[in-house]
Amino acid sequence: MFCGLSPVSEKPFDAFAVVEVYSGLKERQPDAAFCINLSWIIVEEFLMLKKLVLCCLFAGLACCLFAAEPESVYISATNVRIRATPSTAAPVVATLKLGTSGKIAAKTPEKFDLLGKNDHWYQITTDEKQTGWVFGGLVVLYNEPERFQKAIELLNSRLKIEDIKVEDAAQAYEFARKMKELAPHSPDKARLELAFLKAIDASVNSLMLTEKDTGPGKKIIEANPGLVYQHECAGRCFVKPESYWQLSEKYADLPEMADEIAWEATKQPQQGETEGDPDMVLAFFEESTAVYIEKFPSGRYIGEAFAQGSEMFKFITDTLTADYFAADAERQKFIARLEKLEKSARQAPTSPARESYINNLAAVCARASN
Repeated sequence: MFCGLSPVSEKPFDAFAVVEVYSGLKERQPDAAFCINLSWIIVEEFLMLKKLVLCCLFAGLACCLFAAEPESVYISATNVRIRATPSTAAPVVATLKLGTSGKIAAKTPEKFDLLGKNDHWYQITTDEKQTGWVFGGLVVLYNEPERFQKAIELLNSRLKIEDIKVEDAAQAYEFARKMKELAPHSPDKARLELAFLKAIDASVNSLMLTEKDTGPGKKIIEANPGLVYQHECAGRCFVKPESYWQLSEKYADLPEMADEIAWEATKQPQQGETEGDPDMVLAFFEESTAVYIEKFPSGRYIGEAFAQGSEMFKFITDTLTADYFAADAERQKFIARLEKLEKSARQAPTSPARESYINNLAAVCARASN
């Protein structure tokens, strides 16, 4: 018996049995009995294979139909109210922050239209033993094996919001901080730590470090000394690019994650301004995208890195004047920096983007040499 179906034969499917019988055809002229025997073997083996395939299909269908119901939720918005009954008119039991986890105790049989969504109400109990009803459009459902993946998806969706409010970003920061500590060393933990840095950035971008600042952004900076700097020219705070580079190095044993984090590092604002000065433009590139090219010559974003470099070299070629260098020593030092960048680029696989980068770099060298 297999999956409740009686096979034609008790033996398992054996394709070699057909081959063995067929081989006999080469050794003797088959008679009628031989041909009948061969036909039955082929039919028997075919039917057995058909039943196996059907059983696999039924098993897959059963998994889809009887998949485990989600057992937990994450609150997916800021300051969500849970209520005594499944109604917006019911008394408020508690106000929950983004990322608050709760176990599902019950859900309404029917769905309701609310906040532009059609969903059930869920009765949940939080880790703090708060019990109440929350609308399904304000939660993310999950089961334990996917708790980190769903947390990452929720954080990324919130942090992609343009002009995110400080309170929203601060709650995303608290959620990311909690989850990254719970996760074991893995791609999920790396993504949570990346989201943690992005949440800090979103929380402090509008902050000036003055005594008057007492909001959540200031508290986040105080809790993470050394991660944030104040950009004097922009008049805003940012996570230091070095914080991203260090995180990338931490996950060097997970190359795809190290690559992803390093590319984020190239996007971080650096202290100071180039003011269009060729030497400063090159210096900013050397501290960001050029580092990516050196560390990840076969990286996922190497094409984009070369494209950025090409545009930068075109700008320098157009702005570098004959009298730019005050002394020949400065000129030679500048050219040596370009040669170092070319050597690094040649470590990457040949591609149109790489060749364009090298050609534009050569144009800068030629201009600087005149």
